[in-house]
Amino acid sequence: MKSMEALKIHDMTFTQFARAMTPTGGIGLTNPLDVPHSTAQWLASLWASTDQRSTLSIGWENTPLTAELPPAALTYRFDDLSLQPSALTLGLDAADDADLRLVAELMAKRNAWFSAIDHHCGQSDELLSSDVAQDYVRLSCNWLQHPWVRVSVRRYKMEQANAKALLAKNPTAAPEMSSNPLWPSTKVIYGRCDPLTPQEEAQHQAKLDGIDYWITKFEYADKCWSSEFDIYAWEAQCDMDVANRKITGLQEIIDKQQALIREFERVIKVNKRREAEINGTDKSGRPPKLVERQEVTLKFTVRWVQSLMDTLQVSSCAKLEETIFGSSQRNWSRWLSAQAVPTSKSFAILQASKITRGRYEGQPLQAVETTPASADMLKLIRLTGVALKQSALV
Repeated sequence: MKSMEALKIHDMTFTQFARAMTPTGGIGLTNPLDVPHSTAQWLASLWASTDQRSTLSIGWENTPLTAELPPAALTYRFDDLSLQPSALTLGLDAADDADLRLVAELMAKRNAWFSAIDHHCGQSDELLSSDVAQDYVRLSCNWLQHPWVRVSVRRYKMEQANAKALLAKNPTAAPEMSSNPLWPSTKVIYGRCDPLTPQEEAQHQAKLDGIDYWITKFEYADKCWSSEFDIYAWEAQCDMDVANRKITGLQEIIDKQQALIREFERVIKVNKRREAEINGTDKSGRPPKLVERQEVTLKFTVRWVQSLMDTLQVSSCAKLEETIFGSSQRNWSRWLSAQAVPTSKSFAILQASKITRGRYEGQPLQAVETTPASADMLKLIRLTGVALKQSALV
């Protein structure tokens, strides 16, 4: 049996790998969409300070195992919203940064182990051991239920509970602030910097000639906040800067798409005119009548109204108006006599109307069984309406 030092990642179970890897990283409060991986994804995303404020970056200490990881598994970035569901499943506090950090570390270890196994299987025909294969399947199904993950969470909760108990026994004193008039003057420490060497002075003067130095200096000065409201204002300004850049990018896309639409509409009109010249029209400049679709829709509209009257056991359009709340006798008469067809919008609204009498009382019209079915009639009416709109482009 190989020693732990001699094992490769593809020889390790997930538990062995997770114990051997030491994560590094931290929590950032910057906008994760400010540095997008995809311009399209960045432009399509929405950002709000109240929705996502924390981004956790997880890396690994430099070890021989780290060198075996694929490049994509060297660093992981998680936002707090993507971690919160897993935190709740594990019984952790989804609003606590420390709890989210634990979830991020567990998720990073799981993803890194998966990536290493997939990379090995893609490069080699060597079969995985039964233990490794079993772990792979288990993590694929529900990694939150893996024994090592559950043990890690229990250990973390015990450590947190012990820390709270220790703090309760030995509470720390509140830190004294410099604005406190009781602050002893003897505790104020004065420091004096050593003068710069000629080389350091030359380097400093070189920095003064660059814009980066002044931007960093002014940003640092602006972050000397006196209250939380200053922080909120700074975060809001950062979001506004991102939004303004998005507006510019989106406006460019809109302008390009509008230019394409204008060009396509011109081509469509030319093709429609040519088609009309080939097929012939009634009068110059008028679209050809879609006789077939109109006649078919009229025919089935009459059948549908007749079937509806038979099912509801009514003998006239006036009785239909009384039976179906909100309907009109005039419309029923025109549909029954094949003088008109309903629009798709009015037909869809009619389907939600309530039946006021009979065995369907209290149910919507769409619940009444008809031949043809109401859903099929709506499809036919929509197809006829779309064709009429397209012919109007000629």
